Amino acid sequence: MFFMSSPVFGFLVAIVVLGVLIFVHELGHFLVAKSMNFCVLKFSLGFGKKVVGFVRGETEYLLSLIPLGGYVKFYGENVMGDEESEDALSDEELARVKGIDEKRCFMNIHPFKRILTVTAGPMFNLIFASMLFTIIFLKGFGVPSAKIGEAAEGKPAYTAGLKGGDTIIEINGNKVENWEDVHYYISTSEGEKVALKVKRGDELLDFSIAPEIVKDTDVLGNEVERRLIGIVNSRDPADVVIKNFGLIESISLGASQTIDYTVLTYKGILKMIMREIPIRENLGGPIMIVQMTGEFAQKGILHLLNFTAIISISLGVINLMPIPILDGGAIIFFLIELIKGKPISLKKRMVAQQIGMFLLIALMLFAFYNDIARLATS
Repeated sequence: MFFMSSPVFGFLVAIVVLGVLIFVHELGHFLVAKSMNFCVLKFSLGFGKKVVGFVRGETEYLLSLIPLGGYVKFYGENVMGDEESEDALSDEELARVKGIDEKRCFMNIHPFKRILTVTAGPMFNLIFASMLFTIIFLKGFGVPSAKIGEAAEGKPAYTAGLKGGDTIIEINGNKVENWEDVHYYISTSEGEKVALKVKRGDELLDFSIAPEIVKDTDVLGNEVERRLIGIVNSRDPADVVIKNFGLIESISLGASQTIDYTVLTYKGILKMIMREIPIRENLGGPIMIVQMTGEFAQKGILHLLNFTAIISISLGVINLMPIPILDGGAIIFFLIELIKGKPISLKKRMVAQQIGMFLLIALMLFAFYNDIARLATS
């Protein structure tokens, strides 16, 4: 148990989680490219020096030293709009592409197919997240029951006569099964009062309570109004109920959850850019990921799967941003080529990618600084 609470444990689990997500991302590029007859030279997990690998057909599969990403290398991808340069390939790669039909060269494949191939990486991350959410819903998870743990003194529920130990069975005529239902039916209620049917021992009691309207902010910094009556759920482990879902419902909920988190991530990024929510409090780097991975792993496999799904969505969303060197930047290049009828020159793309690299490194350094500052203040 001590090992599980140590930073080393969080680091090791984070490496595994990120490794899986990188593999899923690159697998998306690879499988779609292969299905469209691209000539794939390399499929690598990690960057830098090769640690281990093997060649099968025209493709080398390898594990590289720096576990901070991965890549799929295509024949001819670095010569778009320029003459072929054999210097871009190693002797081994030249031997593997000898006799390859030039139609399979990256630069000779239709831009729309290239867009599909580049988009496949982020889309695989989103699909993978949906699968993880589906597993969570299929497995089922514990949620607090509808038993009240405490009615806060001076609040509407306390004044009306609700007590700790009461179990809510109906709200405004709607059957209540757990605390999620309690929160939903109270927060979405209309009218001045909320009608509650409560079980106290062997008695059934009816209450009519006027909620307090409290102004608050959501995770995106938007001002919202919350309807509260001043009760909290029971913290007793015996008062936890298990929510289970069927296969079809789990798939539907998994997809819906993925869409919701994707939209939320895009909105969060936009609001940080517009400075509507503070970047320092909402942007985390590798240290934060390691910490959170360790914390969720300690809570159990379902918590870790949920966190992994959220990170997978973030990875997919970030890679689709229109920044040179990311997948989104490549998509922009290919869209321009599709419209103009010819590719952007290698020189212009290299300049754009250098700018993109500078922005990406600056963002990573800022995120790392945020992690250090967060550790120092905590």
